[in-house]
Amino acid sequence: MKTGRILITGTQGFIGSRLLPLLCQLGHTCVATEFDLLDFASADAALAAGPWDAVLRASGLDDRRQHGPGLCGAVRQREP
Repeated sequence: MKTGRILITGTQGFIGSRLLPLLCQLGHTCVATEFDLLDFASADAALAAGPWDAVLRASGLDDRRQHGPGLCGAVRQREP
């Protein structure tokens, strides 16, 4: 099995907190980061620290925030 360098976001959440140790156990070199999806400077800095063999986004969106329509065009707020 080939191993690689993986950048993973959302490691404080349910899925990310379980995925990170599993990937490390499989021999991958993982770097965990937490940043706001709308903070493009932080995202750019994390990506620039590569090269990465994979980037996994295990973070979710906080429904309490008001995201604009420009966020990938696929994000919708749930109705209260």
